[in-house]
Amino acid sequence: MSFIQLKNIRKLFNRTDKPAVNHLNLSIKQGEIITLLGPSGCGKTTILRMIAGFERPTAGSIQIDDDIVYSKNRFVPPEKRGVGMVFQDYALFPHLTIEKNIAFGLNKWRRSEKKARVAEVLELVGLTDYAKRYPNELSGGQQQRVSLARALAPKPNVVLMDEPFSNLDAGLREKMRHDIADILKKANTTAIIVTHDQKDAFAVSDKVVVMNEGIIQQVAHPRDIYRCPTNCFVAEFVGKTNLLQGVVAEDLKHIDTNIGRVCLAEKTDQANNLKVAN
Repeated sequence: MSFIQLKNIRKLFNRTDKPAVNHLNLSIKQGEIITLLGPSGCGKTTILRMIAGFERPTAGSIQIDDDIVYSKNRFVPPEKRGVGMVFQDYALFPHLTIEKNIAFGLNKWRRSEKKARVAEVLELVGLTDYAKRYPNELSGGQQQRVSLARALAPKPNVVLMDEPFSNLDAGLREKMRHDIADILKKANTTAIIVTHDQKDAFAVSDKVVVMNEGIIQQVAHPRDIYRCPTNCFVAEFVGKTNLLQGVVAEDLKHIDTNIGRVCLAEKTDQANNLKVAN
């Protein structure tokens, strides 16, 4: 059963422009880590902002945990959606200690419960010994963990992460991919991550949503995205690819090309010319 559902989402910033997001349908299960992958301007951050409630869709509906948070006749404000946000620049408060940064969204909790929850998420992200420090005393990777801990602290329905690895150097970036995935899985948290880097997407995701010009191109497990891209855009975007022009054979299971017959990963229903990724 879907935990988050986006139905026929369309977003126009200007009536004369092309839609930033067009007829998008997406279902996400509870506990899944989903990555929106695509080039700059493809609409992935706009989708994240619409789920968070920072932008209103032009059309469609958004459902989170059986609650319609957006439709033609309903709009639930961001603070009531149960959404945790991890921003690209971490957005930590420099004048607050790490534990006070994490506790910032727990104002309505009892003091004892707040203290216990802060200790719990600090342990989850491996920063128990850094509770009394300030953000400028931490490395980039540690600051990212604090930002994630702050997002997880109120026990949100979903955590949204916008380009979470873009500010890290190559060595730390690779480590943090695995660390973030482990933290999210231990917390059993549904997460939606935005990135333009296929290495980030493939390392952390249960499913990858490849987008181009506001339209979903393919939704699949990272391995399937790489091995069986659904079209030329996906094939070229996720890796170095050779494209062969061919014609579908009568059995709809093979493509006849200039270098011979190629077997398809699965039977096609397109009895016309295709390009095959190899």
